[in-house]
Amino acid sequence: AFGWFAAEATAAKVVREYWRGTLGLGRDETLAAAYWRRGSAGLMAG
Repeated sequence: AFGWFAAEATAAKVVREYWRGTLGLGRDETLAAAYWRRGSAGLMAG
């Protein structure tokens, strides 16, 4: 099995720490990606 999660940076960090610390899952078993950072302006393609 593989855990994948994508969200705001703070939420991704919380999930990553839970998976690694509490559940003991390794980097090869999970990916918690930060797709944006709250309060940061981004550019939209188009």
